Amino acid sequence: MASESNREKVVQELKKVLSRDRARSKVFPIGELGIVQMTRQRVRPSLIHQYTDPCPHCEGTGKVLSVESIMLLLERAVRRVAVTSREKRLDLRVSRRWRCTCSRRRRRGSSGSSARRGASST
Repeated sequence: MASESNREKVVQELKKVLSRDRARSKVFPIGELGIVQMTRQRVRPSLIHQYTDPCPHCEGTGKVLSVESIMLLLERAVRRVAVTSREKRLDLRVSRRWRCTCSRRRRRGSSGSSARRGASST
C-alpha cells in the first residue's frame, strides 16, 4: 500500500472492527514494512486457570488438572478404546472419590456416553 490514505483507511477499519471486541485493544499506524502493530488486553482468565486446580498436597503452590479436565481425558480414552478394541465390555477401576464424581456428573446431565456404551467402573 503505497498510498498513505489507503493505509489510514485500513487502520480505521481495523479499529472499527476491534471496537466490537470486549477486550481493549490499541492499533498503531502501519509501519514502513507495511505491518500493523496492535495490543490486546486479555479479558478471560488464562487456560491454565480454567483447566487446573490448586494442588492439595503443596497447599496451592502447584497445579493439577481439574476434575473436569481429567474426566474429559478419561472419557476420550474410553471412547478410543471402544472404537479400536473388539471387547464388548470395559471395566474401569477407579477410586471411590472418582466414582462419586462420575456419578454426580452423570446425575447433573453431563455426558454419560461411556456408561451407555457398556463401560462400568468397579
